[in-house]
Amino acid sequence: MTKQTLRPKDWPIDGMVGTAKVRGWTDPSVTVLKIGGDPLPKKSKYGNTKCCLGELKFDSLRERARYEVLLAMLAAGDISALDRQVVFVLAPAVTIAGRKRPPLRYIADFVYQRDGKSVVEDAKGRITEGYRIKRHLLAAQGISIVEV
Repeated sequence: MTKQTLRPKDWPIDGMVGTAKVRGWTDPSVTVLKIGGDPLPKKSKYGNTKCCLGELKFDSLRERARYEVLLAMLAAGDISALDRQVVFVLAPAVTIAGRKRPPLRYIADFVYQRDGKSVVEDAKGRITEGYRIKRHLLAAQGISIVEV
């Protein structure tokens, strides 16, 4: 993305033009795109930052940090069989009013074995209504989610 910072000499320092306050005033420097540049990246709905760890992609910094902790636990022998992005089918695909609907799925961030028991873990920053419903449906199947 090609950016250019504009800072005109006559730009108001205090966010005022005469006696009127400039709406949305934040900073005297304004970042704009040059003609032909890429569009500005869209901000995430919940403020998460997608990131990578080697070849692996993560939806948030929290998820990546938790994965690093789980890798250390795996190396120490505290846990075993660590998997990422495991899909659980909550309800099968159906046809409603002649339209096919896909199966209702929940994708767990991590699944691993600890003391012979399977642990389903999700790195959550915000618990949404959709997540609450999926957590409830998974609990009805006898699987509880550990939220980190």
